[in-house]
Amino acid sequence: MIPTQRIRKTAFWLGLALPSFALLATVWVTHVTNGQFNAAFASVNRTYNVLNILEQTQTHIADAETGQRGWLLTGRPDYYSLYDTAMAAINNDIQNLKILVRGNPAEEADLTQLQGLVTKRLAPNSDIVALAKTNSAGTMAVVLTDAGRDTMNQIRSVLFRMREQQTDLLIARQQTAEARLLFDQTSSLVLV
Repeated sequence: MIPTQRIRKTAFWLGLALPSFALLATVWVTHVTNGQFNAAFASVNRTYNVLNILEQTQTHIADAETGQRGWLLTGRPDYYSLYDTAMAAINNDIQNLKILVRGNPAEEADLTQLQGLVTKRLAPNSDIVALAKTNSAGTMAVVLTDAGRDTMNQIRSVLFRMREQQTDLLIARQQTAEARLLFDQTSSLVLV
């Protein structure tokens, strides 16, 4: 009888330990997989943020160019105010993008190029201001058009390339998030 009692005792403890272990394993796997899914979802969100900021940056660049041209051609302060506000927004956009694309060498290089082009095209230039004071509006229009067309095309090209890269990243990150969710659900079901 003693072996039967020992078997019952062992079976009792195994019957108590195995479900407890299974419950702990389920909680642990759920915690780990939820963390992975949350990370995948956060990367998708970050990509959407980058895409939104890129759109805003393009709008702010157009506003800055409009303000700069208007001020140089007319001398009206409301154009300079538009330019000044847009430049502050562009600088803010670039700083936000630097944070969001950190760790992606291609995006960081594109952002550095964009910042250089913005500085080249839109930063206050004493030569153009002096030219504006001494020449007619028609002459300034030609100078501004010739000086800005190529640079603005380069800016658009960089922004387009950055949007394409982010769109590709978005697709990959969405697929990863979906795969994570499917794996999480499957593993939870198996453990239950």
